[in-house]
Amino acid sequence: MNVLLLPIDGTYPNLALMKLAAHHIARGDEVWLNAHPQPDLVYASSIFTFSENERARAAMDYPGAQTGGTGYDLHVKLPPDIEALHPDYSLYPDFTACIGFTSRGCRNRCPFCVVPAKEGSCHAVAKLSDIWQEGRPRDLILLDNDFFGSDKWRDRLIEARDGGYRLNFNQGINCRSLTEEQARALAAAPYYNARFTKRRIHTAWDRLRDERAVRRGLARMLGAGIPPHRIVVYMLIGFEGGETLDEIEYRRLEVAALGCHPYPMLYDRSREDLKRYQRWVIRRYCEFMPFSEYHHAPVPTMPLFTDH
Repeated sequence: MNVLLLPIDGTYPNLALMKLAAHHIARGDEVWLNAHPQPDLVYASSIFTFSENERARAAMDYPGAQTGGTGYDLHVKLPPDIEALHPDYSLYPDFTACIGFTSRGCRNRCPFCVVPAKEGSCHAVAKLSDIWQEGRPRDLILLDNDFFGSDKWRDRLIEARDGGYRLNFNQGINCRSLTEEQARALAAAPYYNARFTKRRIHTAWDRLRDERAVRRGLARMLGAGIPPHRIVVYMLIGFEGGETLDEIEYRRLEVAALGCHPYPMLYDRSREDLKRYQRWVIRRYCEFMPFSEYHHAPVPTMPLFTDH
């Protein structure tokens, strides 16, 4: 049987599809990624709710596809026997890290996030050794949405130290609830960006109202010895009704004043002004040009801040 796997969106290898690949390969099926002229079975996975156009095209091309992922349905899950499988990385031969979760769920109930509705409160699900596969580098991309919300976070960081693992906290660290103990543990952890080329920590300041908690968390990270240039602070923009560009710019300037990297993340994709603002920051024009003067400058005069 020819099985076609369609990752609708996302920049990293699709974990669910790789587990489905492992399942079908073990059965002797042929597995294809992205294209096959006459598949017998099609799985489509969408991570993001904003990928409507991509999902519509997939539905036209493969009307009988089995679908899953947050972009399709919060409640569709892999069968337990497939969820327990190691993913098959042969679909992505140039990808060398391992991907997985040590915990699922989140303690917070942020109105723009579906994780609690999808996965519940934070709970431990795996060790680092469960995610790593023999023969691959000990580089782990962790998809935990609330790493320090699990009561096993100390065990996981000890395991990273003793096992020689390098960690990418891909979904970021919630600095709003970070304790001093956790900040010290994070500073001593082997944290890296997703390419494992730089030391990098991600956190977020998504709403102006969270300023006090964000400042406290960032202060604890800096006080624990994490250099500010290693910290990327994601800024959700376009979610809060009535939020002004001045309020967004206030967040950016305060993050930059600490020496950290602000990185706008667009929520309302219909806002052309916010798309332009995002480019202005990511392309680093904000370092030498007022936003009022920035209009689709053709070639960045400084390297892009890509955060990879």
